[in-house]
Amino acid sequence: MTNLLLLGIRTYLSKVNNGQEDITIQNFISRRSTHEEWTSGGSRTIMFPCRTVISPETDFLSAAYEIQNMQNRIYMHSNYDPAFIVDEMRKRYHTPEHTSYESCYLTYQPMPVKVENEMLGTIRQHAKWFANGAATKKMYLTVSHTEDGGMNFSYHYQTAHLEEHDMELLYYYMMRILFKGIAEPDMSIGEIMEQV
Repeated sequence: MTNLLLLGIRTYLSKVNNGQEDITIQNFISRRSTHEEWTSGGSRTIMFPCRTVISPETDFLSAAYEIQNMQNRIYMHSNYDPAFIVDEMRKRYHTPEHTSYESCYLTYQPMPVKVENEMLGTIRQHAKWFANGAATKKMYLTVSHTEDGGMNFSYHYQTAHLEEHDMELLYYYMMRILFKGIAEPDMSIGEIMEQV
């Protein structure tokens, strides 16, 4: 699912940036990496830049596999220090201090929270993601599952640069891109961008 979300976002960013092929999205891949962190309430956030260069001639399924291959290479190095990666990105792309090469961030949380205690299992739960009011990233999307099999898309963004309408457009086009690509996996990314 993460790979499809990344493909949807990157294709939308390509579409609105005149077909730019080189897109990087910061992907958060781990919140609780060790058993001690699971039980301590602590968290070591691991994130990696997922950079893909996908031409418009690439078909949807091949593009999805390109992202999968990129993610598989990233997962092998999930113990790298995120601060080190940020410093290396700054050196490579010459970004000014307190800025980044990536404009979008993604967290995918694949499982709904469920109580395993049989005495509490029948109690309905509801979790809501609250931001602290300070968006440190230009746009940060958290996708999580609901108990009934649905999905929540929580967008957090810098209001100095983006508006709610920008998030509505991202969601609208991302879904159209994904539905079109899944229905017609042999269609090229360029054709999908034209048709949506």
